[in-house]
Amino acid sequence: ITCNGGSNGLVNASINLCGSVSWLDNGSTVANRINMSAGIYTLVAMTCDSNCFDTLSIVITEPSAVSLSAVVVDESCGNDGSIDLTTSGGTPCVVTTTGYCIGGPTSAYDSEITVVNLVGDTDSIAYTGCSGGAGVIGLNNLTSTHSVDISNGNSYTLEVNFSTCGGIYSGYGEAWIDYDLDGIFSPAESIGSAAAHTGVNSFSFTVPAGTAGGTTRMRVMQQEAAGSLPLNPCASYWWGSMIDFEIEMNGGSGAYAWNWSTGDSTEDISSLSAGTYSVTATDCNGCTATGSYVVGAGSPGCTDSTATNYDPLATCDDGSCIGVSGCTDPVACNYDPLATCDDGSCGYVSGCTDPMACNYDSEALCD
Repeated sequence: ITCNGGSNGLVNASINLCGSVSWLDNGSTVANRINMSAGIYTLVAMTCDSNCFDTLSIVITEPSAVSLSAVVVDESCGNDGSIDLTTSGGTPCVVTTTGYCIGGPTSAYDSEITVVNLVGDTDSIAYTGCSGGAGVIGLNNLTSTHSVDISNGNSYTLEVNFSTCGGIYSGYGEAWIDYDLDGIFSPAESIGSAAAHTGVNSFSFTVPAGTAGGTTRMRVMQQEAAGSLPLNPCASYWWGSMIDFEIEMNGGSGAYAWNWSTGDSTEDISSLSAGTYSVTATDCNGCTATGSYVVGAGSPGCTDSTATNYDPLATCDDGSCIGVSGCTDPVACNYDPLATCDDGSCGYVSGCTDPMACNYDSEALCD
């Protein structure tokens, strides 16, 4: 079945002797069958003399439905809302990258990566080198036997021992993952480097968000007599090691196609004003899922907690804040600790301020 809930399954069957067939679910006597839904079907074949028969159980499968979920951030102060969409199910598009450069050592003697460990989401790589006491000449391509799956935004730790099968020489090691699936190990894709012969090195790394789903590679390289880091992942050299492992990137922006009501074609959208936004996600079989999400409006008001009209529910300051007028100078005799706006009334002359008193001081501001 191409899409969940569909009915385009088919069976091509034949009988190799004189005989007849019958489908138990609908009684059809035609071996080949189309327009089938997911399920288990039974086909019975019988020879012409009715003495022999065979029963075949056939399973028609279907993918899970494409599904959408989202985290919506409401607008707070104009065009700053966002929708973080997550797409799953169906049949995601898978990209397999090829065409990687080939380099590596020209001698199998001495230096060799002896340990590579990486625990992924559901499986892991556990490699031990120096089999038979010797290294491997050229690129040691282990992508068909050593694979691990990792996901967007998740963090992992790669353990590598840039070691030796014989003598110890000065050198360096480095590891890369081709995150963007372009067949190139770029400097930005390096996940760790170290001097050789320093024991097991632990390189912690985080898969960049938005990385496309598909099959890519991790290259781990050791070069003896190398001048300095960074290393050239395509270099040929005399002593050392170069090993490729398969990396399965889960999810990612390349797994589905999106069509938003805004015209955007990315999984997530941002810089949104209040309103309703709809999206259609399509998998590699053309199966779709649609979703509609509401970005709420911000609440304008005074956001200054010292203002007299402070609004604790306001998400966007509208300039309406009203302060308390008074003397804000703490050394003045009429200082007002509640005042947020100085009105120029601060006084610094003390005396009798009662005009009925015999010692009334007309210049006094503070009694």
